[in-house]
Amino acid sequence: MKKICVSVVGSGQLHEINIETGTTAGDILRGLNLSDYLLSRNPSADFFAHAESVYDKVAEGQKLFASTKATVGGELFDFLVDSFVQQFAGNLLCSV
Repeated sequence: MKKICVSVVGSGQLHEINIETGTTAGDILRGLNLSDYLLSRNPSADFFAHAESVYDKVAEGQKLFASTKATVGGELFDFLVDSFVQQFAGNLLCSV
C-alpha cells in the first residue's frame, strides 16, 4: 500500500489517499468523486488513462494532479487562438 496526495487543479484541494497494487487512475478519481477529471504526475504532464494502473508508476508520498477536461481543452483552445491571432491578425487588418 502507498500513500499519495491528489491535488485538484483550480481549487487547491488536497486529498491524501492510500492505493493498492492494481489501483487505476479511474479508481482514484471515482474514489474522490472526480469522475470528470484527468489524472497526471504534474499539471503539464501527459494524463494517465482511466484504466491504467498507477501503483507502480508513483512513489510513496508523491503528489498527483487532477484536472478537468474543460480546463485542459480550454488551455489548448486559448493557445491555438492566441497563436492564430499572432500569426494572422496583422495580415487580416492590412488587407481590409
